[in-house]
Amino acid sequence: MIEITENDKQKIRHHGWVSVSLNVSNQTLDDCAKSILKMRKKCYDFWPYRRIYHDYLELKTRNIAAVEIPFHRSIVQKPIIDLFSQIKLGKAVNDLTNWNDNFMPLCRIFTMNNKKYKGHFHRDTNELPNLKPTSIQVALFIEDQPGFRIFKKKYDIGGEKAIIDKSINETLLDKKFHKLRNNCILDVNTKYYHNINGKKGTVLFFDPRLLHQGYSMKRRLDFHMRFTKLSDNNSSEPLIRNYFHDFKTTETYNYNAELEKMNLEHIPFSIEKRSFLNAFAKSLNYYLPIRNIINFLMVDNKQSVPKNFMIDILANSFFQK
Repeated sequence: MIEITENDKQKIRHHGWVSVSLNVSNQTLDDCAKSILKMRKKCYDFWPYRRIYHDYLELKTRNIAAVEIPFHRSIVQKPIIDLFSQIKLGKAVNDLTNWNDNFMPLCRIFTMNNKKYKGHFHRDTNELPNLKPTSIQVALFIEDQPGFRIFKKKYDIGGEKAIIDKSINETLLDKKFHKLRNNCILDVNTKYYHNINGKKGTVLFFDPRLLHQGYSMKRRLDFHMRFTKLSDNNSSEPLIRNYFHDFKTTETYNYNAELEKMNLEHIPFSIEKRSFLNAFAKSLNYYLPIRNIINFLMVDNKQSVPKNFMIDILANSFFQK
């Protein structure tokens, strides 16, 4: 079971994040890893609720970035059920935040293949980090996964040494600026962010309003979840509690949900058929990042790249650092 200390509470208030042990055995985690790979395979076979970021050309597989709706009876595996029965995650969230109750409106499992990955800097909410958070992001690491980046509060918008102002924030987050820089991935000096060493068997709690960036140098196997403070203002949607959870969740994540009868437009799953030409081009660029270089040369840096940031031409390639 996860145990929250006063030191953990102080750390998340000060830094905006804290990492805590799940207090489960290595065998439990290894069983979960095998189970997630089985769930990933079901995304090839029949499970349509999946995400695909970079579809590299690999025989008999696709680079499934994430398994969506992972607690449904059609796909969840017993070791996953056993894990959540043990860790008491809902209690840990309440203990850490001093909330009376919470619910989970989001969960996916990141399952990217053994390829290097780097995402855009983003926030998981439209709110800015200047008030007490009403939601918290959670990452459960089933395997070691170093590299996730969270902006230091003092350098984020509103901080005493902020390098992010309203204009820069818009440039970073607005999709029109992504297009202006051909979706090139941005980097920034390491002094501006915390580099999270996601260790096997730990859970990361962090403020979703802080600027952060997904980053990995190998396969990913981690749960990505959001918990929201339960109040009269947000309790209009029916909530349920799965028998292996100690927290409430929306109907989407009901173990027995009748998904075919539900409107799931809020779940960004990928159902498109594979384009072998695009997959070949993506694979070629991974090992020889010519497309990255061309995209970089076509960018108007003054218009779309904020001060203190630079384009990483090696992002999402074999040469990513």
